[in-house]
Amino acid sequence: MRGLMVALAIACAAGGASAQTDDPTAHNGEVGITEATPQPPGGVKRQAESIVTASLTDATGVSFRSVSAIVSPSVKHGAFAEPIAGPVSVVCGQYAAGADKPAFSWFFVAIKHSKLLWADVDQPADGQGVAYYSCKNAGLAN
Repeated sequence: MRGLMVALAIACAAGGASAQTDDPTAHNGEVGITEATPQPPGGVKRQAESIVTASLTDATGVSFRSVSAIVSPSVKHGAFAEPIAGPVSVVCGQYAAGADKPAFSWFFVAIKHSKLLWADVDQPADGQGVAYYSCKNAGLAN
């Protein structure tokens, strides 16, 4: 009986010691460090929209929607390409352009240190293409 009480007292003391930290990410006395997610630089969405507009043959009345940006630690341009170390801003969204403004199409733009790495722009007649699937793989398209 005495041994049981001693074991119980030791277990309670150990539990109390590990519960003294105020950090909710602490486990067994160890503090977990969570890295802040870097935010895309200001103006990167506008820069991507300008790149897409410049690539269009008929940019009259171009409009954008669902434009999102993330910062990636690395990107690859194709399955067999070497990864490009980041941080790289990835901007995705949809655009419509032209006199009759057909359905919205997708664009994917990769920017590093304010310099364009590459841009993929799906054409309305082609449907969902490289830009859409790149955006989907980046988690920026539904």
